[in-house]
Amino acid sequence: MGLLDRGRRKRTLSEGIEGTAKIVDLETRHRFSGSRGESQGEPWLWESMYDSFAPTKYRLELEVTVPGRDPYRVRGEFRAPHKAERTGLTRASLSRGLELPVRVDPGDDSKVEVDWDRFAASPDRKQALDGARQSRQAEVVKGQLESKPELQAKMQAGNRQALAAWVGAVKMGNMSREEFERDVQLELDNGRMDPADAEAARKSLDG
Repeated sequence: MGLLDRGRRKRTLSEGIEGTAKIVDLETRHRFSGSRGESQGEPWLWESMYDSFAPTKYRLELEVTVPGRDPYRVRGEFRAPHKAERTGLTRASLSRGLELPVRVDPGDDSKVEVDWDRFAASPDRKQALDGARQSRQAEVVKGQLESKPELQAKMQAGNRQALAAWVGAVKMGNMSREEFERDVQLELDNGRMDPADAEAARKSLDG
């Protein structure tokens, strides 16, 4: 990166329009292995095998939202500092669906910089990283199940019986509605429950 690029980045971060950007897609390389990640998932992440505190390089596709215009997409390479990915003693990779604070060049909205300092300082950062990771894992499981319709149908049939038991437990006060919704949403996200069955169960409780 040249001096002009560094200067532009600093100006964008200090003077740019404040907005948010959701990670739509990313390319990654698994840490330390040198092997490519999933072709359709977490595609190109690199970290120095000698320095776990080095910035992580990502190629990201972002859906950017700034005041006064419709959301739009940009692609580019970004360096995530260690402090932005740290969650306690571990370091979490960015995942699709994660929302990041950004600054956009007022003269060129294709020039977008992630405000890593603001992201690192967010009290909800760890929860957001974990939530995005869990959503990605659920998406992978769902895709695998959808490629095996017989197995998916068997799991959904089993959950149809589980739903009836959960509905009964809620009505008897042995399960809270919050617990019910959490478990149902988990099974839906992973493709192990038929949405029509979930909707019928919710109507039974609401009626």
